[in-house]
Amino acid sequence: MDEGFEHDLALGEYPEEILKPDLLILLKVDEENRLARLQGRGETETNEESELAASKSKREKVLQAYKAFNPVTIDTSNKTPDEVCQEALQIIEGVLR
Repeated sequence: MDEGFEHDLALGEYPEEILKPDLLILLKVDEENRLARLQGRGETETNEESELAASKSKREKVLQAYKAFNPVTIDTSNKTPDEVCQEALQIIEGVLR
């Protein structure tokens, strides 16, 4: 955990200092599209991204950690940025109603 926070919390629990959000949205992308997007932007992978790409078990462990917080998941793999934005807005509007 971050050096600024020392808590013994189960995965998916928030420290008292942090307000629990009304909504979490997890954006997922498959490996093929992730690499194509990086390349299309002229960016390279970070060391962390390279490690996650190389290890399916590590990638799954990180994903499970995120899922412990009960996010709404949007698979962005075959969607344009506008399509992802529209889907996210629909989700947010549904929570606000």
